[in-house]
Amino acid sequence: MKRIYVLIACCFLLFQGPALAAGEGEYLQGDIVSSFADRLDLSLGDKVIINLGRSLGVAKGDIVKIARRDADDPLSNASGQCAIIETDEASAVCEIIRSRMEMHTGDLVFVKAVKVHADAALYALALRTLHSVVNPYAPSRKLSAYVYGIFNEKNDVTGLSERIRREIVEVLRQKSRITLAERSTTMEAFYPSDDMQWVSDVKQYMKKANIDVLVTGNYRIQDDKVLISIYKIDLGGDDKKIDYPLAVRDGYAQLAAEVRVPYQRISRKEQVFCTFVLKPVAYVPMKDEKTALIKFEADGNPFTEYGMKRDDFNIISPVDVIVNVDNETFTLSSAKPQQLVTLMKGTHRVSMSFRRGYYFNENLLYSSKTLLSKDALLDVTKSTNILVDVAANPLPDRQPITIQVFDKVGREKQLLRPIRKLEADTMVETFKD
Repeated sequence: MKRIYVLIACCFLLFQGPALAAGEGEYLQGDIVSSFADRLDLSLGDKVIINLGRSLGVAKGDIVKIARRDADDPLSNASGQCAIIETDEASAVCEIIRSRMEMHTGDLVFVKAVKVHADAALYALALRTLHSVVNPYAPSRKLSAYVYGIFNEKNDVTGLSERIRREIVEVLRQKSRITLAERSTTMEAFYPSDDMQWVSDVKQYMKKANIDVLVTGNYRIQDDKVLISIYKIDLGGDDKKIDYPLAVRDGYAQLAAEVRVPYQRISRKEQVFCTFVLKPVAYVPMKDEKTALIKFEADGNPFTEYGMKRDDFNIISPVDVIVNVDNETFTLSSAKPQQLVTLMKGTHRVSMSFRRGYYFNENLLYSSKTLLSKDALLDVTKSTNILVDVAANPLPDRQPITIQVFDKVGREKQLLRPIRKLEADTMVETFKD
C-alpha cells in the first residue's frame, strides 16, 4: 500500500514541491497531491496524500495545516487541519480532522519542520529513531520516551556517545506528542548488547518509571566507519534495532577518545517471586442492618436507595478487584484469586482497589459507584519468594483493604508494623522485610 502512495505522489509533479515557510516558527510547505475520496470537495474524515514524507521529519501523529493556494498569508489563514496517520519517505497519508470549508487537491499544507540540532550527519539516524518510536502507536496517543546512554565497545560513555544521544533527544523533543523523561529518571544501570538478555529487566524499570519507549545504543569505529546500533525498547512489544553506518568525520576520533563516564561493573539484581492472594470478605447482613447499609451506599440519592430496596440483596462482597504493581495491572476474583508477579529486589509501588458488590445469592444486583483504594510501597530485599495477602472488606465500618506480606517458605510473617509516610498528600503504607 505504501508503494501505491509513493507512486500516486510522483504522478503529481506539477504541484509545488516541499519548501520552508516562515511564520509561527519554521514550517515545511507542500501540497495535497491526491485523495481517497471519489469527489472534488474534501471534508472532515477524508484521507489525503501530501508530498511531505519522513525524510523531511514528518511523523505519524503530526498535525498539518491546510490552506487555499490563493489565500492571503496561507500559513496564518488555514482552512482546516489533518493528522498524519501513515508515512513514506517522500509522502504521507493524512486524515482531515478540522474543516472550515471544503478542501481540494492542490491545496497547500504546512507541517512544523524538524531542525538539525548540531550534527547534520546524525540527522537521518535521529529521524529513523523518531519514526520507530511513534509508528506502533495511534496518531493521537501521547508517548513518554527516555533516551538512555549510548556506549562504545568498552561500555564507556564518550564525547561521541553524548553527541549521538543529544541529536536523538533534540529530534524527539520537537514532536509535541512525545514527552521526554529527564536524565534523573530512576533507572538501574545496564549496558545494551545484541543478546537482548537485558531487555526484560529494563522493561521492569520502564513500568516503574511510567515510560512507554526507551532508546539506547552503542557504537564502534572500524576503519573509516562509525558503526552505530540503536535499540528501541517498547513496552508494547515492538522492540527494534537500528544499524546505522556513518563515515568518520573531522573531530569524531577526538570525541571518541574523550571518556566522560567510564564502564562500571554491574551486579545483577536477584529476582523475587511475589504471589498476590485475594482474601475477600463476603458478609451476610441481618435484616435490621440492611436499612443502614442502603442509606450509607445511597448517600442521599433517592433513586439508588429505592433500587437497592427493591433488589433485596442478601450478601455484600468485593467486586472489580484490581491490583497495580509498578504500573502493571491485573485483576483478582473468586475465580482467579492468585497472581504471580516477578520483581527485582528493591522498592515497588503497589496499589489496590475494589467496589462493594451487592448480591442475591450468586447474582450480582448492584455495584457501588464508590471506588475503595489503597497505595503501598513494597520493599523486598531479603526473601526471593514472598506471599502478599490482600484482604478486601466491603463493610463501611471496617478497614476496606489490608495488605500483609509473608515469606512463602514456612509462611513466616515479615511485616511487623506498617510505616506510614506522607507522599504527595496521600498516606502510603510501606512494607519492608
